[in-house]
Amino acid sequence: NTMRGNGFMPEALKAFIEYLYYNTNITYATFSINSVNSSSTKIMNKLNIPIEKTLGNYIHYGLSLTKEPSW
Repeated sequence: NTMRGNGFMPEALKAFIEYLYYNTNITYATFSINSVNSSSTKIMNKLNIPIEKTLGNYIHYGLSLTKEPSW
């Protein structure tokens, strides 16, 4: 994939989270990622989205949208 490693996904996820914060009444977002998907887990860590729990092969991340994103 020629798009891999160009940093588009962290920016896209940040834009999505900002959209949720500024344009919806959603107060919490969860993301479930297969633990073997190291690219996605790195993005979550880069954006400081905390791990909520690990269940089986999945890591569940949770982000409160009650305050403005820190970036």
